[in-house]
Amino acid sequence: AGFFTERVAWKFLDRKEPETVKLDMDTKELEGKYTGAVRGTTLNLEIKSLEDGFAVIYEGRNQSDSIQTYVGNRTWMDGNDIIKTQNDEIRVDEIYGYYILKKVE
Repeated sequence: AGFFTERVAWKFLDRKEPETVKLDMDTKELEGKYTGAVRGTTLNLEIKSLEDGFAVIYEGRNQSDSIQTYVGNRTWMDGNDIIKTQNDEIRVDEIYGYYILKKVE
């Protein structure tokens, strides 16, 4: 339901897609395992470098995501989510929450 609601809302609000800029960092430095508190539970995931972005592999789920919309300044967009990478952390700003995952490996 959330996916559908978001799609309809952005259609009515005339949402603009973020403009992708040329990658100015090496995504290999992001590779590793990350962990952090998200909505009352612990989220564990692994990041793998891709040529034009990175893949997110969620622990305990048969699910992965590729993040490829780079908007500059170590910042990525995934739909409406803003993902910043800095100091061995991934900071995710979602419409319904904000969390920080720290690199552990």
